[in-house]
Amino acid sequence: MNLNFLKDLLQIKSTIDNPEGIEKVHQRMIQELASKKGLVSFLYSTEASVVDSLEMAFPGKSNRWITLVTHADTVSYKKKWFDRIDFSQEFIKGQGVADIKSGTLIAIEAIKEFLKKKKRYYGIRLVSSSCEEIGSPGFHKRFKSFGDESDFVFGMEPSSPQGNIFSSRNGNKWVKFIQEGESAHSGRARKGFTNSSHELMRKILNLEEYLQSYSGLTMQTGAFRSGRYFNVVPKTATARIDFRFLNQESLKIIDNALIEFMNCKQEVFDFCPALEERKESQKYADLYQKIIRSTEDRMIKALHSGGAGDVNHFSSNERTIILDGLGAVGGNLHREDEYIEMKYLETRIKSLSNFLSEIDEISH
Repeated sequence: MNLNFLKDLLQIKSTIDNPEGIEKVHQRMIQELASKKGLVSFLYSTEASVVDSLEMAFPGKSNRWITLVTHADTVSYKKKWFDRIDFSQEFIKGQGVADIKSGTLIAIEAIKEFLKKKKRYYGIRLVSSSCEEIGSPGFHKRFKSFGDESDFVFGMEPSSPQGNIFSSRNGNKWVKFIQEGESAHSGRARKGFTNSSHELMRKILNLEEYLQSYSGLTMQTGAFRSGRYFNVVPKTATARIDFRFLNQESLKIIDNALIEFMNCKQEVFDFCPALEERKESQKYADLYQKIIRSTEDRMIKALHSGGAGDVNHFSSNERTIILDGLGAVGGNLHREDEYIEMKYLETRIKSLSNFLSEIDEISH
């Protein structure tokens, strides 16, 4: 295990607002695999992306792929967080260590082991987004094509703190609502005039009350903005709402409710499809759990995650096996005290390496 590689990544400030740092992470990833025979790597961009995303691929005997998914960016942070990277015998603490730089280490070490196989049926590919923390805008079609070419897609996001992995994920839809009304002096406004703030708040509360009767979906208002003063009624009010859904059925409920309750201007800022539970994926989740029992001497589960992830965009082909959370065991994501457990770093590398090898042997 090349722990210096992880240390190098953690020393790079690769927050979503620092394109230069994100590029440095990708260059360091390329450097780590550059000496391996057969590497095909390239950076690709879209009009919606500020920084290129990365693909590193090693073709196999067939034209089918195992794709590992990571990302180079981290959430923005207070400067003191970046200065507090702590390595000990039990933990590594620091911003971005669990989400997702240790997962990148695990992926690359497992790829190195996979490449030692003399005959490989599958090609192995590592895809790294430059902007996962804001939904990877501009790359969704590319991810879909990767998913269509892959028999297996494994996300390197961290496991749960208990070591569990994820076999399904919620989708999300981020919508900005814009309500127009009439501007007025608060003391002189006539009765019955349209107060944009009141109107939008009523609509949101009615929508929330309606959706609460359904399972498999949630809505959370993240921002509400209107005027600045006590005695001035603003003409415009806006709200940003995060909708989460379990499957296509719950998404349809949300979409129909937006038509019925939110008759104002709407702008969709991000959409991520749900990664629905797949019967065939359970077979491989069971295999990974069996390997973990061998390497860590404990039982783990394959769970549903309420959060969306890049792997969701690889899921258009229903035959593709998709699992996530195959990265490090850690917690406190997006916080100053984000951490991973050192004792499980090598076991997760070994487990993923064994998992890839067994898949290559049994799946064709």
